[in-house]
Amino acid sequence: MRNLDFRMRMLLARSKADLESLLYILKEESETRDLNINKKKTKLMVFSKNKIPPKCKSTLDDGELQQVENFSYLGSMSSTFTNKKLGTETKKRMMKCYIWSILTYGCESWTLSKQDESRLEAMEMWIYRRMKKISWIEKKTNKEVLEMVGEERNLLKTIRQRQLRFVGNITREDSIEKLSLEGRVEGCRSRGRQRQDFFQGLAMVAGTKTTELPRLAREN
Repeated sequence: MRNLDFRMRMLLARSKADLESLLYILKEESETRDLNINKKKTKLMVFSKNKIPPKCKSTLDDGELQQVENFSYLGSMSSTFTNKKLGTETKKRMMKCYIWSILTYGCESWTLSKQDESRLEAMEMWIYRRMKKISWIEKKTNKEVLEMVGEERNLLKTIRQRQLRFVGNITREDSIEKLSLEGRVEGCRSRGRQRQDFFQGLAMVAGTKTTELPRLAREN
């Protein structure tokens, strides 16, 4: 089923007929595996260039699906993290599977500023605090929270490791991608402080020079 996106738990269809056909196939396949589709939680959303999306009525087991204007992905994850029936290790695996995979999408090409790094670290700590239901009025330090969940700060490390692997793969062979990373533009610099580029930021974290970064990345 090419139209089924398992990461987003949604069916993608070009027309109402295609959608009903996919729903029928999904229902039949689910029943063969003793799975049921929750009609109350199944929503219908129409993507259109028009300001007012057209109405689309579709049924599942003689029940009409509700059409919505907005769809909030992972809207129930907040309550999942505070669920007492789930252990901390399970919650951490869910976080890295569902949240980190989306949060770090395309991070190999990010040029991170200090502000960006602070926001990413704040996001990481917010999730851990949510897991343990730690309120800001409790005045728990980040170090104490990390000890409670048995973790270290890994989000930025993961991003930098993926960036180094990306640079290593690109610079192994001569290509247009390698030229775009290592190439230099002739001319004079503009006045004022120069913006930090991708290589400079990564080299600063790796503790090396920008000229040595490709070699270091290929070795890792």
